[in-house]
Amino acid sequence: MSGDKKPASSKPPSSASEGSQNSQKPSSLKPEKSKLQTFGPPLNLTVPKNKAVGCEHLFAFYKKPGWGVEDTKDRYNKKLDQLIDYRKECKACSTCHDVPASLYLCLECSELNCWDCADQHAKGEEHEFSLNYRNGFLWCHSCRDFIYDSDLERVRCAHEKVIAATSFRKRKRPTADEARYIENNSNPQPCKSTGLRGMVNFGNTCWISVSLLSLLQNPLVRNYFMSRPHEYQTCQIEYCLVCELGKIFDAFYTEDNLSPFAAMEFIIAASKRLPSFRASEQQDPSEFLDSLFSKLCEDFNQKDASGECKCILHQVFYWKQNDHRHCRSCKAKGIKDHLVGPLLPLHQLPDGWRDLPVGKRRKTETKADNPPPSIKMYFDDHYKKHDTSSRYTCEGCHTSGNVTQFYSFKGFPMVVTCYFPWMKMADDASTEHVDFPLSIDLKELAAPVRSGKLKLDDAPGVWYDLFFTTVHHGSDKGGHYVCYTRDREGTWFYINDSNVHVADVEHVLGSTPIMLSYILRKLPEADV
Repeated sequence: MSGDKKPASSKPPSSASEGSQNSQKPSSLKPEKSKLQTFGPPLNLTVPKNKAVGCEHLFAFYKKPGWGVEDTKDRYNKKLDQLIDYRKECKACSTCHDVPASLYLCLECSELNCWDCADQHAKGEEHEFSLNYRNGFLWCHSCRDFIYDSDLERVRCAHEKVIAATSFRKRKRPTADEARYIENNSNPQPCKSTGLRGMVNFGNTCWISVSLLSLLQNPLVRNYFMSRPHEYQTCQIEYCLVCELGKIFDAFYTEDNLSPFAAMEFIIAASKRLPSFRASEQQDPSEFLDSLFSKLCEDFNQKDASGECKCILHQVFYWKQNDHRHCRSCKAKGIKDHLVGPLLPLHQLPDGWRDLPVGKRRKTETKADNPPPSIKMYFDDHYKKHDTSSRYTCEGCHTSGNVTQFYSFKGFPMVVTCYFPWMKMADDASTEHVDFPLSIDLKELAAPVRSGKLKLDDAPGVWYDLFFTTVHHGSDKGGHYVCYTRDREGTWFYINDSNVHVADVEHVLGSTPIMLSYILRKLPEADV
């Protein structure tokens, strides 16, 4: 029904491995060129019309002006008139003039190119579809795969040139019962893999697995790496971590494979570049991510003239934070901003916090005598106003220790990953559960709100949605890391090494995570 399975390189298969159709005799009548009566005898096969057809890019293509389903079928049929029999003739690429094993004809224009030139043409002109010049199979440059559409497949199978080109091959067609089974058991499929795979634990590497999964399940980082930003084949960096991470993204999102992934090459490269993190010992994933980001930024090598890194990690995980210092003596107000990230540490609340005003408010909210703390309490504690030590001197009046200091978000990051460093220091029995929501609004931490320039009720919402959590079982002397992740449809999954299971939201919210990753829902409606 469609082309052979895509190879690992995401290039179309060569002519030796392309699919074919059964031989059929063309009609004895001379067909008209402008009508669909040019098709050969009708196929004795019921092809499902609304099952497992096309891809999301083809559906969008049908909505373009002048490219409806019928118009596309008509133009596709005319493109099939240009197919050639490779046994009798060959043609060269119109761009590089090479004579490859396979050529690709653009569906929207007259370009005839080899694979590399066709891909460059598709990116430059935004022409997403090409036909294999031998058998007419339709290639989607966005999916990087041959696609099957029932309407276009009827056109292709009935075209006399396709019949002639495939007459020397034999391929069994589905019987009526098989066609009915296909129709009843097929569903529209996305053009990309889900990326839901477990990872092999090499004895004590669960902390590496959850660290990698937190990046693999991040849609912003995923989309960046799937655009192939790094030349993996020509990179000269020894043990390049960007190369190894890009290979893992390819394995998760381009291979039709659900078996656990073995990240041995990444572990070897990480052990060479980060010798303090040994795979034979349990490590803290937050500390590992912080060091890993530093090396990844080094391998990206995307600093501007001012020395500021512009790599994808800095764009997603780092943000500008304002340091406010108000002198109570001379009333002077100073603000300094600095770059922070990629993780936000939330330290333990003071002992006896339930007897403090914040604890009393928490009791009122939950209507419980011994309520668990909420993540909002940790944010408030981290960004609360406090008196500085005597080592800070006001630049205006030169007095020391009479300054109020607090922090605020000057700019909000795309992803906020907060972690509780004190949790892994305790046993499970004494680890206190922290209530955390699926969505959180951080507008009250914006600089205009914290400095009093904007009322909280007037500030636009800055909503973040939870998409990944890391849970630690055990103590700092030993234990195990697992994680929960949310897919594109909003379904939660529990990943424990090589095992992946669907998880209830109640299980996610009932866990005691050591790290929480929230992604920005949308950009603020106004400056905050």
